[in-house]
Amino acid sequence: MTWADAFIASSILYNVFRCVDVLSTKFCLSKLDLEMHEVNPIVVFVSKKVGFDKAMLITGVLFTFLIGFADAFWVYPIIGIPLLWLLFGLFHLLAAMNNVQVYFQIRIFGAREIEESISRITDMLKPLPLFQNIIFLIKINPLKSQVYLRLCDLNHKSQKS
Repeated sequence: MTWADAFIASSILYNVFRCVDVLSTKFCLSKLDLEMHEVNPIVVFVSKKVGFDKAMLITGVLFTFLIGFADAFWVYPIIGIPLLWLLFGLFHLLAAMNNVQVYFQIRIFGAREIEESISRITDMLKPLPLFQNIIFLIKINPLKSQVYLRLCDLNHKSQKS
């Protein structure tokens, strides 16, 4: 494999994972605010300027080039396999799974309730240091906790009747 092969393979494989994330994000944006949903501040900034679809194209080309270049000229010569596409691709795959979860929770509970829940948890996390934020988010997914609380509430109401 040459550096050009590593660049092409890395770019194509990264984009496969990224496309899944982009499509799932589009589903969520029909119900949620982009600023509240999107993690990448570059995407939010570019989306405000040119719209979501063009922002995905611009950031896709930029990040694909950067990841492909780094894989071809940094990772591949050292390790012998381009692996950055997999690392960043898996981040996109996890984001896509979260987007699907959010989409169905919105359909069940409504966008307003989900946004309020996320806002409350965000307010709780703001004063904490970064490490404690990460530990908290690993321990409890805010959307899953919302579903759990809602189910407990529904169960409690049905027992009273």
